[in-house]
Amino acid sequence: MDRGCKHYRNHVRMRAYVSDGESCDSNVVIDEHTFDEEKAYKALTRFLCHASVPPRLVKEESFKHYVKLVNPCFNVQYDTVIHQVLEFHKEENENERDFEKFVRTN
Repeated sequence: MDRGCKHYRNHVRMRAYVSDGESCDSNVVIDEHTFDEEKAYKALTRFLCHASVPPRLVKEESFKHYVKLVNPCFNVQYDTVIHQVLEFHKEENENERDFEKFVRTN
């Protein structure tokens, strides 16, 4: 991960409309954001699993391009995604078993 990417500001080009109906362009800082790679992987994993999307999606050039546009700091690794997906399913199965056990005992 690039050290310069740890902390960055999202700048957007915004068209603001003033009360007399005229518009003006301005650069506005809308969000100060600290990138958390662990949270990013968890969110990606949750999306892949809940949407039933195969993890190999992260190998696609178009997906890599999209991720780089959204957050240049997030360098998605296929092996990490596979590990996260397996952990997610393991946790989900444990939660399911716990719930079934709870239902049977009450």
